[in-house]
Amino acid sequence: MTDQQPSASIFQLVDHEIFLITTAYENERSGFIATWVMPASIQKGTPRIALMSSPLNYSHSLIEKSKKMVIHLLSRPQAPLLEKFGIISGKDHDKFQGVPLDLIHQIPVIQGTCGWARTQVDNIFDIGERCIVIANVLEQRTYPERTPLRKKAAFADLPKAVQKKLAEKHQHLAQQSAHIWPIDNKPPLG
Repeated sequence: MTDQQPSASIFQLVDHEIFLITTAYENERSGFIATWVMPASIQKGTPRIALMSSPLNYSHSLIEKSKKMVIHLLSRPQAPLLEKFGIISGKDHDKFQGVPLDLIHQIPVIQGTCGWARTQVDNIFDIGERCIVIANVLEQRTYPERTPLRKKAAFADLPKAVQKKLAEKHQHLAQQSAHIWPIDNKPPLG
């Protein structure tokens, strides 16, 4: 095993696709960037998804209220959406201003993605600093000719100032999350 290089985390080797989750409740709408979205069923005819969401985010509160969301797989040219949907809060700003979109059941559907899925939330599991959202897919569209946006390429393409803002936002959320699930409540490793 001497040919292996030590790494801080095996997850640094992963290059996740980037998703944009949108939701709406009454006259409010919001969206957020997610990299942890995956199929939650292998049964044909019963498509389900699972995603991680922060209970601290405004968008999460709208998902809890509406039980509806649209999951978008972003395409490579959509890297600029990371700043709009990854830094500012939808509570205070309209993140959708200037973004080409359609509405489906009052939920924004972003144009130009690799595809999207309209879902109905089935359950939300609170695991402390994050929530696992399980949702049934009601309808979906795919555009396989488009290339998915992946995390490493997306961040490499962003201006340094935006990279810094995203890193600061991530750090701020980590600090806030510590109040939800303090370090001393974490299970020991090993």
